[in-house]
Amino acid sequence: RKRAEMQRAVEVTTAMADAVKQIPAVLDDETLPPEERQVFMKLANKLSAQVATLNEQAQALDLSRFDDAMRDMTATCIACHTLFRDLSGPVPELNR
Repeated sequence: RKRAEMQRAVEVTTAMADAVKQIPAVLDDETLPPEERQVFMKLANKLSAQVATLNEQAQALDLSRFDDAMRDMTATCIACHTLFRDLSGPVPELNR
């Protein structure tokens, strides 16, 4: 069962990695002042790295590190959505 669940996690985190790459596209040149844009991009890059780590842990079948990586990634999501609530818009559905 663990292997099947982690394989599903690999699929989901792969889709998440593709979705995260689209985050910077919500900004145009005038959406945010430069300082806020820098914070936004820093969080987007952090999220991208965390999703990659999450995917690696799923591939390695390392549930405990996967859970830790999931908590870290979730904290980044919450921080960004809190700071940039007006930009967040709908979160894309992942195929389940």
